[in-house]
Amino acid sequence: MQKTGSGFHIENLVVSNYVCDFSHMVVGTSKKRAFRLTNVGRLPMNFSFDKKLLASYGLSIEPDKI
Repeated sequence: MQKTGSGFHIENLVVSNYVCDFSHMVVGTSKKRAFRLTNVGRLPMNFSFDKKLLASYGLSIEPDKI
């Protein structure tokens, strides 16, 4: 944790984990699903995804940082 001019900066803090159920998938096929992430809190949030971990499950995401 680092003190900054406007508050604290915390690296790698996990606030919550979510499971996204994209329904049934057939091996060898491709589907696109769109979803929206909304920050309803008072603090600014950044979202990033581990693309290597997603790829190990056969998934990809764009953009990788929001």
